[in-house]
Amino acid sequence: MRPSNGYPYFLVVIQFASLIIIALTAPIVSSTVLGLFIECAGILVGIHAIYTMKITNMNITPMVKDGAHLVTSGIYKFVRHPMYLGLIMLVIPLIVNYLTWFRGIIFIVLIATLFAKIRYEEDVLIDSFPEYLEYRKKSWRLIPYVY
Repeated sequence: MRPSNGYPYFLVVIQFASLIIIALTAPIVSSTVLGLFIECAGILVGIHAIYTMKITNMNITPMVKDGAHLVTSGIYKFVRHPMYLGLIMLVIPLIVNYLTWFRGIIFIVLIATLFAKIRYEEDVLIDSFPEYLEYRKKSWRLIPYVY
């Protein structure tokens, strides 16, 4: 059973608040070459996910738009939530390079929020697309070969 209709919007507010706090409390570009590489890779993962899904099929909340279709090609063939993966890849170097206890807590809040969005979204996708159950068996939730 899913929480009330306000829950997806609450998750989006927490996600964006966390990202704004991270952006405002330290530089938004990694100070290391490896960190910069991971940030750029995260941006590319996100762009590829949006391109594959098509902007008209995308929804910022973990809900399915009317007339949406299930995307299982491109990066979605391997990872069911590549936009969240790209976001995590973008933020991890910023947290590691400019770590404070406060930013660490905000990062944990962000990750917990993304996991809650994934769980909610997957329930919605199962209800909306009968083929989603089969797709789940062939793809990773967030990180290939890990989760």
